[in-house]
Amino acid sequence: PGPAGRYGGPSIVRIASERGDLHFVSCHAASGRDSKGRRAQIAWLLSNVRSPASKTVIAGDFNIDPDGRWSFLRPILTDSASFDRASWRAIKVLGRDPGSGGPATTSLGRRNDWVVVDSRMQVKDYKVLKSARRAGMDQAPVFVSVGYSGAAREVAGN
Repeated sequence: PGPAGRYGGPSIVRIASERGDLHFVSCHAASGRDSKGRRAQIAWLLSNVRSPASKTVIAGDFNIDPDGRWSFLRPILTDSASFDRASWRAIKVLGRDPGSGGPATTSLGRRNDWVVVDSRMQVKDYKVLKSARRAGMDQAPVFVSVGYSGAAREVAGN
């Protein structure tokens, strides 16, 4: 589903239970100077994932560093920093990123990987697993543990 790019569209897992529905979305947004491609994917998420009847966790490589690291290289990393910042603000409608202001997730010291957790869910833990990075990986996995209607669920994203 969703806008397909170099990495394909988002993957969605919908879990129904007596406690309510949970949507888990995995994304890999357009990289490089393609702020419009990143914005298109976020617009699709806002239109197709947001639901008051379910809770949502979105994890992925959004190729935007909302904390603005490496601002001197911004012209190489994006064609529109303001468009990327607007995309970041837009996805916050779906929840909060417990890693905001936290450690970098990439080998270049940027935080391009986010986990956006529905604001109705409790975040119990957030870690960037730098020691889990393997040869050939330019990013570290992210681990998030969330509370869902009194039960803890673990969600890992990369």
